Amino acid sequence: MEAGEAIRRADNMGGVVLPAVMALIVGVYRFATIGPHWTAVVMVAGAVASWLAVSAYSASKGKQGRSWGAAAAAASMLLPWAFSLYLMAHEGAWRAYQGIAGAGVAPILIGLFWIVAGWRMLSIIRRFQRR
Repeated sequence: MEAGEAIRRADNMGGVVLPAVMALIVGVYRFATIGPHWTAVVMVAGAVASWLAVSAYSASKGKQGRSWGAAAAAASMLLPWAFSLYLMAHEGAWRAYQGIAGAGVAPILIGLFWIVAGWRMLSIIRRFQRR
């Protein structure tokens, strides 16, 4: 593997893993403050599953030939895709709507952040799948 390919692969992984790590931090904070509410569970489980799926997919990407492991790693990319949609829809758009409906400016900014983070994850996943 040449240096340019290694840099691109690391950039792609960071584009998915960084929002997942931020979601993991938020999920752990929610566990500590409100307990095992479904939003905390989705944030933690989705972040961990996204990280594992991207790691498995990037590890199987350079191998030649067909295998069940490569097929499973490719199918596992559905997890970060679904998690990014959750981040954009529930954590992003719904929170921004709540801010517009009267909760203040902070929920709007937080919602916009999660929309951008989810969009970044989707664009990196699409780039992963093209190669």
